[in-house]
Amino acid sequence: MHLQQLILASNFIQNLLTSLFDGLHFLVHVDLSYNRLSVININIFDKLKSLKSINMIQDQRMVVLFNSFQSGSLKLLLTTDFRTCCIAHFSWANIICTANKQWPHTCGNLIMNRGLKISVWILSFLIL
Repeated sequence: MHLQQLILASNFIQNLLTSLFDGLHFLVHVDLSYNRLSVININIFDKLKSLKSINMIQDQRMVVLFNSFQSGSLKLLLTTDFRTCCIAHFSWANIICTANKQWPHTCGNLIMNRGLKISVWILSFLIL
């Protein structure tokens, strides 16, 4: 199948199965905006080698786990959550992310507690 756009916006989706994108190798754009997603699973976009943009604009906060964005071709991430941009920038330096930076926050100080920072790094390393 040569599906290039998958628009799942405003469907009250709460969870994404890790097999959701299986076989969609030519997918260029995914729109997951305005759903009720609470967590984006690790490596869910891995198989989407042609993926250029993801729309993840939400009304509520969601948790995006490290390594969620490993598709090497991703260029644009539409989101209102600055934390999501930090995770995306962790994978690619040149990605365009639409969230406004919330002063005085930077990606480096989103986790203030040093012990928690170390725990997150260890957990991220173990996931790899």
